Amino acid sequence: MPWRTVAVPIDADPHGILVLDEHPGGFTVHDDAPHQLPVDAFMEAWSAHRKGRHHRLVVTGTPTVPLPTAIPAALAETATHLTVPVLGNAFDTNFGFSGMTRLASQLRDTRTKTGFPRRFATPAAFTFALRRLHECLEEQYTAPAATRPLYAEFLDEAATLTGNPHLTEAASTFRSAATIWSAISTTARHPTTTDPTTVFTTLADLLDQARTIEESAIPLLLHPPT
Repeated sequence: MPWRTVAVPIDADPHGILVLDEHPGGFTVHDDAPHQLPVDAFMEAWSAHRKGRHHRLVVTGTPTVPLPTAIPAALAETATHLTVPVLGNAFDTNFGFSGMTRLASQLRDTRTKTGFPRRFATPAAFTFALRRLHECLEEQYTAPAATRPLYAEFLDEAATLTGNPHLTEAASTFRSAATIWSAISTTARHPTTTDPTTVFTTLADLLDQARTIEESAIPLLLHPPT
């Protein structure tokens, strides 16, 4: 996309955009904001990434489940995925609150080889770990601030559609968590020291704060309208 000035790593997943309209001069696309894109520029971008070349998903038809019914089911699924195992294998511990707890433990672990202070002790490894943390929270696999602001917007809309004021409170809670996730990515992007143990401990403390805040939101996601 011509408005994206940061180069995408060659091994990154394809970047999706929303095509809103086709007109004689090209396309209206949404990528963080609406943009007008001539046909040639659109085709060049659509063809550039080998993994995602000419990949397209088309939304058609009408919803089969009314939104006021679908929203509580979606909220319950989010709560489940955050709080209990969902895959049924050992990898489950890497997801949800258990994954956050495990990561915080590894960030603080100075004794074993799986602890971050030892695993990423060299300057090159330390820089790599922090860069990937920032990228994964802000640029790849998620929306900025680990998607929490976007999810809060959804919760505000869901509160209106369902008449459930608890979701407005949940939105506020996830916005509070978003500030912590932003602090995590900022700490990773601009550490104030080159000492891995100090930086990783700071990240672990922030991660614990984010988890505590989000744990308090689970009852709100599951609370029926009153």
